[in-house]
Amino acid sequence: MDRRGFLQRIAAGTAFAGLLPACAPAARRGRPNLLFIMADDLGYGDLSLTGRSDYQTPVLDALARQGTILTQAYSAAPVCTPTRVALMTGRYPARTRAGLFEPLTTHPEGLPPEPFTLARLIKAQGYETALIGKWHLGLLPEFHPHRQGFGPFLPCHLERTKAAASGLSQAVAHRWRRHPEATTGLGIATA
Repeated sequence: MDRRGFLQRIAAGTAFAGLLPACAPAARRGRPNLLFIMADDLGYGDLSLTGRSDYQTPVLDALARQGTILTQAYSAAPVCTPTRVALMTGRYPARTRAGLFEPLTTHPEGLPPEPFTLARLIKAQGYETALIGKWHLGLLPEFHPHRQGFGPFLPCHLERTKAAASGLSQAVAHRWRRHPEATTGLGIATA
């Protein structure tokens, strides 16, 4: 493992551990904690739990064994943004048209504020919500995860995005992470 991989794993573990106290209130009330993991380009047979033998995925396997394994869940679209729209709203992507023609990471469009999102539904039941990683449902402040029902938002790998490759400075990227409401015009996304 190289230094970058080690630091990425440490950062992800620290972020995950930081969310554990938010899970405690649900556990104290006798309700299950909920953790949704969405991975792009991950097929059913890509985990060692489901038969992959050329590499091991022990952490994901352990999480799956402790929870519910959904073997009949299918992506709503062949690309990430419409699939995320379907998960968040429970609607087919064609009903919102979000991300079907242009990725939301290159245009200012985003998931319109919905009266129903998965995050709002979970929050209404007394759960804490957070999003770690890739959002891809809109870049401008009005489409930020906080406006869709999420509490803390930790975007990951910002420096690897198209925006960074096109000249976005690390100072701007850092500011966006700390002050998403101040972002206007220029689109910044996670990858």
